[in-house]
Amino acid sequence: MKVMDRSEIKLLTITTIVLGFCFSFRDWGINSFNFGMGIRNFIFVSILVAISIIIHEIVHKKIAKRYDAIVEFKTWNSLLFTALLITILTNGYVIFAAVWVVVISSKYLFRPGHKSPHLGPWERAKIAASGPFTNFILALISALLYVKTGAFIWNKLMIINFWMAGMNLFPFFRLFAILLMGSKQLAHNITYKLGRAVWGKEKLPYMEGEVIYFGSRLLAVFLLSLVVITAGIIIYFNRVFTALTIGFIGSIIIFLLMHQLFEPKTVIPAH
Repeated sequence: MKVMDRSEIKLLTITTIVLGFCFSFRDWGINSFNFGMGIRNFIFVSILVAISIIIHEIVHKKIAKRYDAIVEFKTWNSLLFTALLITILTNGYVIFAAVWVVVISSKYLFRPGHKSPHLGPWERAKIAASGPFTNFILALISALLYVKTGAFIWNKLMIINFWMAGMNLFPFFRLFAILLMGSKQLAHNITYKLGRAVWGKEKLPYMEGEVIYFGSRLLAVFLLSLVVITAGIIIYFNRVFTALTIGFIGSIIIFLLMHQLFEPKTVIPAH
């Protein structure tokens, strides 16, 4: 299976350099700025970022293959610039790690053997969610190794993958428009027109979290809650299994609340 073509590798390289800088922003010295130390940390962190993104993309492609779909790595200069700006403004405490997305398309016009002849929102959501969930698993493995060994590499890999998982699960741009206007179609139309006006012929940049959210709101809420709760407890208390247990319980409660309060209820028509 071919993981990426030449154009995707080019975008991956640019993305790795930008996120490598962002994740190593606070590692350019201990008490004072040290250029040599900073460069070494930048290269080291960029390698970890590249590994995390590549594994993320490999899983996307494997899951997409099950649904006769194709995924393509894509990013936008505006998102890369946003990541740099947020890192600088927050002094490296907040990392905008959702600077790329997978463009999902059907491999065939019709898909014999599947429940639906066309690639639907739920299938797109599962394909999109597989990447950030993989980062979540990588973060958990790294957390276990860090607690056991105390090695800096596992702590850094854990932080990188928690940020990637959380940011790529959060639905950014169009969600705010929908919350304000209450209409998915209206929000889509406005953001599409804005994208054409600002970025030429390309659509407004979007996130994997949007693909997941608009494919399955409950799946998006469950996974985001799981990542945020688990990551917070692990980072502050170094309790991996406790964090995972509380994360699952908390995300299930939030899932049930969302289902009860916000999901449309099925109405049985009167005969």
